[in-house]
Amino acid sequence: MPLKHAHILVAACLLALPAKARADDLQALVDKGKAVATAADCMACHTIPQTGKPFAGGYAIASPLGTIYSSNITPSKKAGIGDYSEADFERAVGKGVPKDGAHLYPAMPYDAYAGVTDEDVHALYAYFMHGVVQVDEAPRRGSRHPRPVPAGCP
Repeated sequence: MPLKHAHILVAACLLALPAKARADDLQALVDKGKAVATAADCMACHTIPQTGKPFAGGYAIASPLGTIYSSNITPSKKAGIGDYSEADFERAVGKGVPKDGAHLYPAMPYDAYAGVTDEDVHALYAYFMHGVVQVDEAPRRGSRHPRPVPAGCP
């Protein structure tokens, strides 16, 4: 390569470094999010044991209000949380209110996650958007409550 074109190679290398660093940062964030999801046991409710696809929902949760089915939390825009912004995700995890404004109570123990740090929610969001396989099948739907139901009310 003639020396007069060396600046193009140098420029390309310099441009590639930030992209590689960003990819490494994203992977580290996804890895942290996976650790948080594992610690929070998200799979326990969002995956049907033995037969379900990871985080695709459909797990039946018996409650005094009837059977409630867990939601798909894969990055599917069709059936999951793929169109959630990070603020939408934080609201669902911390306040129990998904993007559609319905309430996840009593199935989602969001009050148990209200103390999760912003950094951990950020990592969880990165994991669910970039580290989980998208599942476009909607889980079976059961009860959805238009308003919060006080604890202890049948």
